[in-house]
Amino acid sequence: MTKNKGFQYYRTIIVATLIIIPILTLLYYIMEILITMTPMPPDTVLKCESFVEFDEVALRNYRERRELSVDTFSVPTSCQALKKRNYFPVEPKNPTEVDWPLLYVKIVTKNYLFIEKALAMNYSPYNQYCFVLDSKAAPIFKTQMRNLSACLINVHVLEDEFSFGPQGQRIPNAHMQCLTKMKNFDWKYAIFASGHALPLHTNGYIIAVTKKLRGSSHLDVYWAENNREHLYQQGRWSMAELKIFREAYDLHLYTRTLQMARGCADVILSRMFADYVLRKLNLTSLMDVLNRGQYANEFFWATVATDPTINVGVVSTVTL
Repeated sequence: MTKNKGFQYYRTIIVATLIIIPILTLLYYIMEILITMTPMPPDTVLKCESFVEFDEVALRNYRERRELSVDTFSVPTSCQALKKRNYFPVEPKNPTEVDWPLLYVKIVTKNYLFIEKALAMNYSPYNQYCFVLDSKAAPIFKTQMRNLSACLINVHVLEDEFSFGPQGQRIPNAHMQCLTKMKNFDWKYAIFASGHALPLHTNGYIIAVTKKLRGSSHLDVYWAENNREHLYQQGRWSMAELKIFREAYDLHLYTRTLQMARGCADVILSRMFADYVLRKLNLTSLMDVLNRGQYANEFFWATVATDPTINVGVVSTVTL
């Protein structure tokens, strides 16, 4: 009798286990699906006091979509609030940052908080950061960016704003103005990136990569004959018409025609390249002509870097 009771006891445990385990497994997968499908708030701990001054519409949108829009919410941009949200080191993370400062150039139009976070991700007190504002940006965004510049001495926001076109118009002008503003600062390479580019590498890694360039610049270039013909029809492209050179070194250079090239707008320019452009070249007419057409930002640096007559020096190009 005792043996039967013991057998029944263990049988009950085994049966219960066989029933409970599938149920728990099913519940686990259901919870995983619910967690995956349910939008989560941006922070693990939601600070309710930050919503005190937010309007009712913004709060309702946040409850429904769990999205924070910087254009909707007034993010505090005092120096104290800025440094409370982010870590901006005052000492270099890597000794190489001291001897190899970089310049970052970005054109920004919206999403201040994203830009702030992206800046903090690869910030170095020895780097320089130049931001250009789109004149069509919201007033609150412009104020936030200028407050950011006021808090960090190596973050610069150009006084001039540009009305950028949908096909890259006036981006070359903004790039040139940033280079002009930053010409008296110490930096080894200028990195031009889109406003919403997210840094995928540390500042130390980028330093190591630019050191391997050994003074050359890096651009992605591809030769599009149909685009060239389209541009050539828009105006005269001789060196004399464009007045590319500030001084007449060789008169025969003025009889040559600029060879157009197209490439990625995100480029890495060496200090030697930038100094040559600022001292020797006058690119105003070239920018004016490009701004009348399409993809001015893609033609500008690719053309300046690869034209044999301009001859800016060593350029590392990836032909696409």
